[in-house]
Amino acid sequence: MSPTYSLRAIRQSFNPTAEAQPNLFRAVIRPVSFPVTYVALRLHMTANQATLVGLLFGVAGHALILVGTQPFVAWGFLGYLLFLIFDFVDGNIARVMDTATYWGKFV
Repeated sequence: MSPTYSLRAIRQSFNPTAEAQPNLFRAVIRPVSFPVTYVALRLHMTANQATLVGLLFGVAGHALILVGTQPFVAWGFLGYLLFLIFDFVDGNIARVMDTATYWGKFV
């Protein structure tokens, strides 16, 4: 049986003094990543799987932005935003599950 993680445990796993972040990341992306991490953990997603999901969102988002017309750019921006969120989610999962590695920090 796998352990269950609470939203509080996910928030506490992050040390806000560990790194300086731009205001967008600190005020928007990081707080949104906590509930997304909770859902990902409930779906038994690993940090590597979250990285792959984020990569897919990023590639799709950039492809849509390159199309250049208004609806595609808007959807592309959403894809890029989801890429950023999942970039934080994979780190949250790794910290909570204590599977963080040097390679994961580098990537």
